[in-house]
Amino acid sequence: MPSKEYEALKRKEIKDRYVYTVKKIADNESAWGLYNDGWVLTGNSQSEFFPIWPTKESAEVCAKDEWKDAQVKEIGIDYLIDELLLMLKEDSISIAIFIIPDIAESAVKTAEEFHFDLLNELEKYE
Repeated sequence: MPSKEYEALKRKEIKDRYVYTVKKIADNESAWGLYNDGWVLTGNSQSEFFPIWPTKESAEVCAKDEWKDAQVKEIGIDYLIDELLLMLKEDSISIAIFIIPDIAESAVKTAEEFHFDLLNELEKYE
C-alpha cells in the first residue's frame, strides 16, 4: 500500500514532482529504476525514455502490467552521474521522471538537463 507521502506526491504538479525527485536523489545519493535483462525503457518508435524514481516505493508501484517482470533496482549516485546519464545522452534517450500509473504525464528532461540539475543539487550537500 502506497504511503501518505507517495499519495500526496501523486497530487502534485509535474514540476513539483521533478524538483522533489532531484532533491530526494541528491539527499539519498541514489535513484531507482526497473531492470529486466537491462534497464527498462519506455516510449515509442520515435522517442525512448529512461524512467527514474526517487524512492524504491515509487518504482515498485510501476512494476506491474508491461513491467511486471522487471525488478526494482537501486541506482547509486556515482554510477548515475558518471556512467548512466552519459550513456543515455550519447543514445539520445531522455529521462522520464517519477512516472505514476494512471497519470498520463510525467516530467521529461534530456539526460544532459537532468545531469545538470542533479549536479547543482548535489553541490548544496558539499
